[in-house]
Amino acid sequence: MRDVFTVLFKHQNVILTVFIVTLGLTAFVTLVQAPVYEAYSSVLIKIGREHIYRSEVGQSNPTISIDRAATINSEIRIASSADLIKKVLEYLTVETVYPDLSRQTSTPGRTLEEAIMKFQYHLSVSQAKDSNVLEITWQHEDPIIAAKAVNLLVEFLKEKHLRIYSDPNTGFLEKQVQFYKQKFDKSKADLETFKRTGGLSSLEDERRLFLEQIKEMDTTLKTVQHDIQGQRSKLRSLKTQKGSMPTSISLSSVNQGNTSIDKAKSELLDLRRREQELLAKYKERSRYVKEVREEIAIISQFIQLEEGRHSDRITKGNNPIFQQLEMEIVAGEANLQSLFSKEQEITRQLMELRYKLRNLESQEQELEALDLNLAMDRKNYETYLYKWEEARVSEEMDRLNLANMSVIQAAMVPLHPVKPQKILYVFLGALAGLVGGVGFGFVVEFLEGGYTRPEYLTRDLGLPILARIIQKA
Repeated sequence: MRDVFTVLFKHQNVILTVFIVTLGLTAFVTLVQAPVYEAYSSVLIKIGREHIYRSEVGQSNPTISIDRAATINSEIRIASSADLIKKVLEYLTVETVYPDLSRQTSTPGRTLEEAIMKFQYHLSVSQAKDSNVLEITWQHEDPIIAAKAVNLLVEFLKEKHLRIYSDPNTGFLEKQVQFYKQKFDKSKADLETFKRTGGLSSLEDERRLFLEQIKEMDTTLKTVQHDIQGQRSKLRSLKTQKGSMPTSISLSSVNQGNTSIDKAKSELLDLRRREQELLAKYKERSRYVKEVREEIAIISQFIQLEEGRHSDRITKGNNPIFQQLEMEIVAGEANLQSLFSKEQEITRQLMELRYKLRNLESQEQELEALDLNLAMDRKNYETYLYKWEEARVSEEMDRLNLANMSVIQAAMVPLHPVKPQKILYVFLGALAGLVGGVGFGFVVEFLEGGYTRPEYLTRDLGLPILARIIQKA
């Protein structure tokens, strides 16, 4: 440590000279250097309509797909782009911002390129930590120009942001709206024409009415067919009775004292009527019908025997029961023909109703197709109408520069320069002068050689010191 102080005191003049020169040069450069001002602005990037994806075709719900880091980096690139800076320089003019460049370069294009590069060099766009905020700073020798340039950069950033993220498809959507409006009107007109031509008010009511009529006609047809079967059975029975019935019977008797034949005939007539009543209720194979017919056969045989015994006293004539059976057979056949005609008419009407029902089902399918087309055209029309309205609103917002960017802090004219920092520069100059002077002193000491202290001489030569002469300056 003693050696250091020895060197410092020995070369103090050299050290002081270097220190003063260095400090003086630093102070001079600091004083003559032009002051540089820094304008600052902060912008909040919000998630808005620019980040919402909407399908161009069909219907889909809008989706938001956003990566905050990617979004902020994109905005930083836009703010630092040469196009944006060029627009700022053209607005302020290069002669105003960088007058020295306009004097040094005669080519306007070259001047503008150099101005853009210089502007970019002094421009800083960064993201505030853990936020969606852009911090924009720019340095210039004129504080007013610095503030104007930063504010213009922010305004042009909003415009360029809208141009990049906007989707100018209003014309396309308007054409689609007109196209689907025409399709929707045509589908609606086709459906109304089909209903009016087919006389269709409600297919469900028409179907229910046809089904009810078919059910009613089918029931009536079965009733008529049952009546036909009954009439046929009745005619067969009548014809069977007619075949076993005599065409003539005794009308009067000479001997009025024997009344058994008349009584038997009366009973026979009652049994015939009873048989007809039973046939209306039961089949021919019924036990009741068979019992009545057995009684009829017995009484008929009795009458024939009695009439044979008293033939000389009996007057013959037409059998009224036979005649009645013939009349009933004729009436039954006429009724049967009427039932046949009724069956044919009901069958024809039933076939016609079923044909109409099948035709109605075909019309129903066509109506469903028309309804489906109408629903699809209505949905497409409403979808594109909604998209068109959204696009018009978005376009109007773009026209008014309503971006999802908010200026938190507009650039103000800076009052104090950021360069040069005089106190810091003077301090650094003094420190550099001191270090340089000390270092230079040690270099001089090393180059001079010799011994600064007697002890070093004794150590190197091994001789004692007899005397010491001090030279005073």
